[in-house]
Amino acid sequence: MNEDIGLVFYESKYDEDLVKFELESAQEQFTAYPQEILQTLVDIERHYILIVQKQKVVGYFVLHENNGPLEIGSHNKALLIRALAVSKNEQGKGHALSAMKMLPDFTKNHFKNIEELVLVVNHANIPAQNLYKKSGFSDTGIRRNGKHGLQFIYNNILIF
Repeated sequence: MNEDIGLVFYESKYDEDLVKFELESAQEQFTAYPQEILQTLVDIERHYILIVQKQKVVGYFVLHENNGPLEIGSHNKALLIRALAVSKNEQGKGHALSAMKMLPDFTKNHFKNIEELVLVVNHANIPAQNLYKKSGFSDTGIRRNGKHGLQFIYNNILIF
């Protein structure tokens, strides 16, 4: 695991890094750019989490509570992970894997009532499926249709 990596809640001091954020073109269909996510910050159920290395943003994702997990048939003691992305220049360095492995402890420290992490991954996004499996997520066997085809629902039951 990359020890230089940390998870922090969004703060405006990171805006400069977020404005410069670039995605691989193949990933654009599966996630959102930071500017799009920042527009959702008015929703108090969504928490913008930054993956930082030495105070520089290398990635991000959203933790959506309450209605987020309910949208995919989960429950109110779950968090839905949305829009995980790592900057184009930081890909392949293990940042996303480190972040997902840190997430259970981060959740325990900041979301006391949460018992499960859930996410939706596109059937065509094999690298993401492998990442989630390596970081402790399991395929629930539940499928749904999304705007880019079949989607799989994964979960990680938190045991503390």
